[in-house]
Amino acid sequence: MLFSMVKYVPLFKYGTLLGLILVIIDVIWSWIINRDSTKEKAALAHELNTLKAKLFDLQEEAKTAREFNVPKTPLKN
Repeated sequence: MLFSMVKYVPLFKYGTLLGLILVIIDVIWSWIINRDSTKEKAALAHELNTLKAKLFDLQEEAKTAREFNVPKTPLKN
């Protein structure tokens, strides 16, 4: 049985080479996807911080406008 498998050794070599190439491609592909997702996560975090800053500015503006429009003590006529 083992001697009958000897004639298939070149096929095993090519199969192993093909598998190794596929593993290398998968590792490179995973690395690229990880890099892209890290960049996207950083961009989304920056956008979130920008939106938080705008919201804070709007709240401060509304707070300041409220303070100037509302008298501190009631007016006596």
